[in-house]
Amino acid sequence: MVHSTDESSDIEELDLQLRLEAELAAEALPSLRRQYYEAEAAEGTSVNSEATFSYASLLVKSSKAEDRKLGIQLLDGLIEDNYHLEDCLLMMGTGYYTGKEYVLVRV
Repeated sequence: MVHSTDESSDIEELDLQLRLEAELAAEALPSLRRQYYEAEAAEGTSVNSEATFSYASLLVKSSKAEDRKLGIQLLDGLIEDNYHLEDCLLMMGTGYYTGKEYVLVRV
């Protein structure tokens, strides 16, 4: 597939933005992960949707495949609960794109 100069520039810009977000996510993730699991332990079975979305949004931006996979799973659960569908789908697409699973980004 041949990309125009504008498309190539847009892709490079998106890739740069996602790399920067991955660095920020790497810094914030340990603290949010601890808070998430502490809340899960306190609440018993599941954490509220807002906290789950925040945690999943960081996970999908991670450079680690296992983090992205967990983030996508959490987002999928939120979608099943009809929680902010557009936001969840956008974050899932971000996770797939970051993981270079381009076919799934379009699904």
